[in-house]
Amino acid sequence: AAFVVLRAVEIAHSPTSFPDTGTYLPLNFLGYQERLWTVPLAYTLFPTGDLRVFAQFLAGVISWSALALSLRMILTDVRLARAAVAGGLLLGLIPTVAGWDNILLSESLSSSLLVMTIALLIRTSVKATDRRVAASLVVATLWMFTRQGNVLIFLSLVVPVTAFTLWRLGLGRRGLTIALGLLVMAVWGGFAITRSASDTLTRWNSLQILENRIAPDPSALSYFYAHGLPPSPRIAVEKGNFAAGNSPLFRDVRLVSWIDAHFQVTYAGYLLRHLPHTLAKPIDVLPVAVSGATESTDSVRGVLPTVITQAVWGTTEGDLPPWLAIAVALAILAWARGLPIRCRPLIALLALGVLFGSILIWSLTGYNNGPELSRLFMPVAIAVRIGILLT
Repeated sequence: AAFVVLRAVEIAHSPTSFPDTGTYLPLNFLGYQERLWTVPLAYTLFPTGDLRVFAQFLAGVISWSALALSLRMILTDVRLARAAVAGGLLLGLIPTVAGWDNILLSESLSSSLLVMTIALLIRTSVKATDRRVAASLVVATLWMFTRQGNVLIFLSLVVPVTAFTLWRLGLGRRGLTIALGLLVMAVWGGFAITRSASDTLTRWNSLQILENRIAPDPSALSYFYAHGLPPSPRIAVEKGNFAAGNSPLFRDVRLVSWIDAHFQVTYAGYLLRHLPHTLAKPIDVLPVAVSGATESTDSVRGVLPTVITQAVWGTTEGDLPPWLAIAVALAILAWARGLPIRCRPLIALLALGVLFGSILIWSLTGYNNGPELSRLFMPVAIAVRIGILLT
């Protein structure tokens, strides 16, 4: 009850719209719109701004409450159970998380559905009933279709998850049914993101990566010139500081034509050629990316003491490594003493999600730091903190 009241206080003001809000209104289940279908479906069912904010608030309350109660299920010690409930609800009150509820974009529903998926998987790990398995697949599908990035994260996880399912459950009815469900989700999601890919957004991301990641590195820029990138003095104008829609690169017809036709293939080759850096750099920026403030914090009435918010989420790097170190140390201690660690497969799944998600988000966007990068890393930021809490 306190959590519900405090989360309502945090977002108690009028809905905030952005130029992108209108792109979440057209609904198509196969990806033939700029946005995937979960948010447009919600906005169709709740047709006004106030109703949409209420729906996002309600989804957040239900999801974080479900997580807290699921954490309680796996603990027999009463004091630890209460601490787990408090910890789960505390995460749901962090301004960076709660602040998206009154912003009419996809972040709020994406975060809430991810948390609900994790809550259901915790319950499924305790007792895998058909109802819990079905609910997990349905909610995971809704989460996947909130953002194109979520689909990519799911696709990166579907093979190990399917393999683990068949190994654990065998080739019986339940194992094959889950595997089939995961396959359907993967095919549906993969098809949808190929249809929903916006040429304008793809060009924007490509130019941003070129300016912010490639141009400041002479060796990287030489690689692209060797693979056909048209020389342009305008690349040096904003090297490391992409000027978004005002970038002079958009007016270079020859350069833009090459970007549209050849950049993605060339960039993929560059990432594979420099694979150690491709894998290491996202992990290097992870502490900053999952700790920074986002646009949502500008409109939130903080209800938690600043010292708690800074310790749990922070706005600079430094809050994550100590908590991660504590979790790892406790896990090693438990292993050394022969104590059971509950939800080990789920913890491993979250760790893989954090790893693959970080690599994908960093590699496919050109933000080096700041609120936009932290916004894109929201699913990773939530997953890493719940993973630490579970451990």
